Amino acid sequence: IEGVFKSPPAVGNAFAVLAILMGIWSIIGVEFFAPFAPQHFGTFARAMLTTWQMMTLDGWADIARPLIYGSNAQNLIAGPIYFVSYTFVAAVVMANVVIAILLDNYLLAIDRQNDERDEAPAFCLTIYGAVRAGPKK
Repeated sequence: IEGVFKSPPAVGNAFAVLAILMGIWSIIGVEFFAPFAPQHFGTFARAMLTTWQMMTLDGWADIARPLIYGSNAQNLIAGPIYFVSYTFVAAVVMANVVIAILLDNYLLAIDRQNDERDEAPAFCLTIYGAVRAGPKK
C-alpha cells in the first residue's frame, strides 16, 4: 500500500503527458474529421471525449471504421494513420507507463521493508552482545 501512496506525483506526470497527447490528437481529429463525424470530432471537447474513449479501447473501432472506410478520399491515408498511431501511443505505451510507475514504487517499498527487516536482527544482536559482555572494567 505504501507504494501506491507514493505513486501519485509520478502517475500525475504520466496523466499530464497523456492529456497533452490527447489534446494534440484531438486538434488533429477536429481538423481532419469534423465534417465527416461531427458527433465525435465536431468540437475540441467532443474530440477529447472521443480520444479518451479510444484510449480505453471502448468501442473505438465503431468510431474509426466509418472514417477509414468512408467515401472521402482525404481520409483514406489520414484515418488509419491517425487511429493506429493514437491507439498505440495512448492505449499501449501510456497505459504501460502508468503500470510501470506503480510497479516500480511497489518494488521500492518492498525493498525498504526488507532492508528494515534485515537491520533489526543485527541491531538486536549488537545490543545482546553488549549486555552479555557486561560492563567494561
